[in-house]
Amino acid sequence: MAQNCHWREIELCQATMVLALQGDSPIPTSEEALKTICENIQEANQCMGNYTEKCTTPMVRELMDVFMGDASSQLNEFCTPGSTLRANYLQHSECLADVYPEQRPCMEDMQAVFEKIVDKATSNEDRVPTLCCGYNRFNQCVHDVIEPKCGAETVQYSTQMFEMIATSMPRTICKSFKNEGCDQLLPAPGTHPEGAQSKSALARLIGAALGN
Repeated sequence: MAQNCHWREIELCQATMVLALQGDSPIPTSEEALKTICENIQEANQCMGNYTEKCTTPMVRELMDVFMGDASSQLNEFCTPGSTLRANYLQHSECLADVYPEQRPCMEDMQAVFEKIVDKATSNEDRVPTLCCGYNRFNQCVHDVIEPKCGAETVQYSTQMFEMIATSMPRTICKSFKNEGCDQLLPAPGTHPEGAQSKSALARLIGAALGN
């Protein structure tokens, strides 16, 4: 890392993202709300892009381009007034907003997973399997909340929104992963996350959005 680079810069980028996620239901359901959330997400992505360009090696930047490419392309379409993705999303947005509070346990569970990943007791060999186990459990949890009330197509738009924020990295890494041994790797369902005291920056980001 360059001498003038600090992890605090990443936290500042994340703070912008939190602005886009805070509220009783941060799911945008109107053109005006979409405009606001797009501005915050794009600002956060630009912030992270500036940090990556300044503070990482060419290899890391190339990897980030691979993982962020799909998400950036979707975000650009999502944030373009009149785009097909934007119009289709708005058709499902009201139901997504209605069921958002019921997804809180899913997000708190993922928060606890991120904390488990950075825990010193978790070996390096177990970090990626733990991420994939958690990512798959999160997806199933969200699906179980949304699909019965909103339909399978709405689940797809929820997944797209998640990847615009988190990038396609988890899906790319975990697409061929089998859920064998996950019960031993993951925190027990219902584990209360540490929130603001967490050592995981991602967990703190989720905690700030959830207000815990």
